[in-house]
Amino acid sequence: MNNNTVISNSEVQINSHGRIYVNGKEIPCPFENPNNITVINDRVFVSGFEWKNGEWKRTIRAMWHKWI
Repeated sequence: MNNNTVISNSEVQINSHGRIYVNGKEIPCPFENPNNITVINDRVFVSGFEWKNGEWKRTIRAMWHKWI
């Protein structure tokens, strides 16, 4: 992945060091080297976790995006 790759048209950026930025604010990454990052409708999913209400939560939707 390139440094500061912009995914879709949202304000989500992910750099090669595993740092995630949403609307210009850095959010902590749940893993040092995430292997599965998905952004759908401004929702961020990382390796089976979803960024929701200011924290990472393991959700069924996040697991779905990890495996499917």
